[in-house]
Amino acid sequence: MFFGPNAISKVGEVLRSLSIRSPILLISGPSVTKAVAEDLVSSLESEYKILHVATTGGLEDLMDAIKAARKSEVDLLIGVGGGKPLDITKILAAELGVRYLVVPTSASHDGIASPSVSFTLSREIEERMGRAIRVEAPTAILADTTIINRASPVTFKSGFGDLVAKITAVRDWELAYKLRDEPYSEYAASMSLLSAKIAMDHAHEIRARLEESTRILVKALIGSGVAMSIAGSSRPASGSEHMFSHALDILSSEAGVKPAPHGIQVAIGT
Repeated sequence: MFFGPNAISKVGEVLRSLSIRSPILLISGPSVTKAVAEDLVSSLESEYKILHVATTGGLEDLMDAIKAARKSEVDLLIGVGGGKPLDITKILAAELGVRYLVVPTSASHDGIASPSVSFTLSREIEERMGRAIRVEAPTAILADTTIINRASPVTFKSGFGDLVAKITAVRDWELAYKLRDEPYSEYAASMSLLSAKIAMDHAHEIRARLEESTRILVKALIGSGVAMSIAGSSRPASGSEHMFSHALDILSSEAGVKPAPHGIQVAIGT
């Protein structure tokens, strides 16, 4: 993992260390993150053939990206963005059997390092494909705090909310272990709770677009993602508070309105 100001400049070093061949497929959003992705393409195109897809995160975009990636026989994926572009990248990597890197552009949730995707997208995929897709954690993370600092202030609130949610998530996991004998990892649970503690201990310091705030949030969110990788499930980070958020997502979809950011919804559920 590369972390800090100008971390994105290390992407070439990462690619060389992984012995990556061309072509590389880069996934971004259609607006703000697209500009970051275009800068990344410019820095790499002298050494690699780069294919760039700007996606809205919808299912049709995913299907188109899968076709394009298979046709070009890509060797690696790079996801640039907040939620949707990273989710699309994870699913593509799983379908193609290739590695992927993430370049987060916000600190809004713990999906930066986690082996999971959003509830809404996974639900749509199961309905469309008739099966679930198991995703893996990223091979490398380049968390450029200069880029993340530019994100909307609400993303910082959302990231904080997603971390606070780990308290109820771990308690629900402990309850499932005691009542249903579900697999339980003290190590993963401790790491998840530590992520929440880091955020809460520094709550008075966290302000949008401050370097130190970004460092605190990103480190804690990555720690939560690692906890899920250790557990082999989302249990350390997702409990009843996430079910509450999923219900809001479904109700919002049925009503034709946009849901609140994920981290804010799970914080309310907590």
